[in-house]
Amino acid sequence: VVFPKIFAHSFRGERPPQIIVDQWITPAPKLEKKFVLLVFWTTAAEQCRAAVPHLNELQAKFKDQLIIMALSYEPPEEMIKMKEPKVVFFVGTDTQARSFKSYEVTAVPHAVLMDPNDIVRFEGPPLYLSEKDLSHLLTTYGP
Repeated sequence: VVFPKIFAHSFRGERPPQIIVDQWITPAPKLEKKFVLLVFWTTAAEQCRAAVPHLNELQAKFKDQLIIMALSYEPPEEMIKMKEPKVVFFVGTDTQARSFKSYEVTAVPHAVLMDPNDIVRFEGPPLYLSEKDLSHLLTTYGP
């Protein structure tokens, strides 16, 4: 699954930079032996909020194989103001935007799917990652 244009540095087929989270808004995820879908976002961006129902569905359907974590640079007090749409995945913040900078993210939402060996298998807008494509990636690159 290749998105024609991404708004970040491409790490597909490589190990990406370390993810830095200052504070979890939700409990912190346990990442061992699972795929991780990292979503760079902000609660203020309409296109980010529009992706939440799709991400919720993916998290529910693939919960045994996948952890979705959204990362913002907003202060925690701003993030907790967003009540709708309800988020059922993990959410954290890095108020210094270190992960945004190391991934060179220039537009949100931007998603990066890493397999259990931390190799990037998808990058692009999260709405572009269909259930069918995600299922294929989990089967192809899973344990």
